[in-house]
Amino acid sequence: MKFSWIIYGKLLTEQLSIMTLNPILSKAGIDTHLIYSSNLDEIYKEIGKISPDIVSYSLMFGTHKQYLQLFDGVKRKFPHIKQICGGPFTTFYPEIIETTSLDAISLGESDTTIVTLSEALMSDTIKECEGFWVKDVHNKIIKGNLPHLLEDLDSLPFPDREILYQKDPYLKTQEFKSFMSGRGCPYPCTYCFNHKFNEMYKGKGKIIRRKSADYFVEEVLETKKKYGCQFAIF
Repeated sequence: MKFSWIIYGKLLTEQLSIMTLNPILSKAGIDTHLIYSSNLDEIYKEIGKISPDIVSYSLMFGTHKQYLQLFDGVKRKFPHIKQICGGPFTTFYPEIIETTSLDAISLGESDTTIVTLSEALMSDTIKECEGFWVKDVHNKIIKGNLPHLLEDLDSLPFPDREILYQKDPYLKTQEFKSFMSGRGCPYPCTYCFNHKFNEMYKGKGKIIRRKSADYFVEEVLETKKKYGCQFAIF
């Protein structure tokens, strides 16, 4: 199976979602790639060259607008390719699957479910997948329940920075690197998304989870050794 992430535009800092999920896919034996360009024609050219089975996007609100044209373009030019979209955009607006060419959308965290979904999309029969809404062959939307939150963050591989740095030398050489030491927030600030996220995951495990100090220190030191890091953003 070939799986390609697509970033349409220019990043100013690392995209932690892709960096976190990519090594999970690789560990499962899935051949992963990144297509990273501000040019639609270049993206289509790269898709044709790689010929992935699945392409995936990780989006926030605001950045999603330019991708709507891309969803339709990929479906028109490569109708056999399955398209997944995740991130805050689909987590809080899953209904986007109803009006776009997307084949599946992710809700919340996908560490424990992304491999299962990918395998399901490649099977003849689409089934319910935890954490995802998926279209079947008749465009009927199958809505999966949210899985329990992953509590042991130390069980995850370190984020794969190389997949981004190969495409963007600026991210590799910039003085600061971004890290996530834990997940979840206890505060219900109305201007933020956490109150809604916490509501969604009520009864689905601990909201506040942290990497152990030893694990996190090793992650930071390894990043500094391999790529350099004068400032760390937590």
